[in-house]
This record gives sequence, C-alpha cells and structure tokens, in this order.
Amino acid sequence: TDASGWTYNNQGTDGGYLSAEGNPAGSFWINHNGTNVGSHPDPMLSQAISTTVGSQYQLTFDYSGRVIVGGIGLGVDIDGSELATYSIVNSSWITEVLLFTATGTSTTIAFRSEINGTDYDARIDNVDVVLYDDNGGGQAPAPATLALLGLGLAGIGYQRRRR
Repeated sequence: TDASGWTYNNQGTDGGYLSAEGNPAGSFWINHNGTNVGSHPDPMLSQAISTTVGSQYQLTFDYSGRVIVGGIGLGVDIDGSELATYSIVNSSWITEVLLFTATGTSTTIAFRSEINGTDYDARIDNVDVVLYDDNGGGQAPAPATLALLGLGLAGIGYQRRRR
C-alpha cells in the first residue's frame, strides 16, 4: 500500500509512491525525468524476497504508463537478468503474470522504467508472488491442506469398504 520494503534506485526529482493513483489508489511511479542519475541508465524499483532453490514462482503485477507513453518502457528483472519487457502504450492498467524459478534462497525482483535512456515511464501496482503449482497453475497447496485431503480420502475409502 505504501511501497515499504521496496528500494527505489536512480530516481530523479519525479517518481515515487503515488497515494492517489493506482489500481486501486496507491501505486509506484518509476521515473527519473529522462536523464540518468548514477551509473545505471534505468530507474528501478526492487525488492529481495525469500525463496526456495529450484521452486517455481508466479509473479503477478499491474502496470500502466504515466505522462510519456509510446514504446518499450518497462522491464522486469529476476536477480539482475531481464525476464520480460513491456510497451507503455497508455495510462490504462494491464495485468501481467510471469513465472520464474528460484536459483537461491533470496531472489531480487526489479521493475525498470525508461529503459536504455527512453523517457517512457511506468507505474506499478498490485505486485504478488506465490509459489507456483506446475500441475495446474496458481498457488501450491500447503502441506497441511494435502494432509487434510489425504485424511478425507482415507475416510471415504473406509466408509466404502465398511459398506
């Protein structure tokens, strides 16, 4: 709701958390006014999360343009490697879903805007990361859920055998 826990690098005088804008209100504007601030050319919003090596995760987020639109203006990186790029077409909100496999116990997710010196800036909202179940998608069931399911199936089997 307020972008706490996220690190904002290479920002200029504009950009940052926007409490009145979003999908619903409360989003982050990644912008540096088209000029580089520091050694990295792209303004970036990032956060490291705890992950399990070899597990697959589903990253869901909303994005839209703000002020200047018209070209590739959003990149999504996982541990410093670009996973996807998106065009900033207008200020309408778009939901995207990406999958990634964790290679360590900590994974850094980064959203970059104004890619390679362009001035197409993006807003980010509703970022969500869940463990991915590759047998049908979505969040993997918790171990307790699986145990409860097993117990229920055993009970059904017992009832049938009893009859």
